[in-house]
Amino acid sequence: MNIEKDDLDLLNGSPDPAWDYYVLWHRIQQIKAQLDRALIWISQVENQNTATDKETAVLLRKPWDRLDEILNGLPDDDDEPA
Repeated sequence: MNIEKDDLDLLNGSPDPAWDYYVLWHRIQQIKAQLDRALIWISQVENQNTATDKETAVLLRKPWDRLDEILNGLPDDDDEPA
């Protein structure tokens, strides 16, 4: 698989601001960072208990809600003309 310079920019940096999906890309990157923080938290917890479950839920709620907001703003297959 050949990775072009533009692909590397998307993987390692920030895409062209004129790109149609520029804002969506950044929103998803922010969600990904929040999920990464949750994964780090989980990896550091030795024992699962009510307190750690609550903290995990807090860490996951915001990215979940933001992703749900994005998904609700995108057209469904049912919204497409036949």
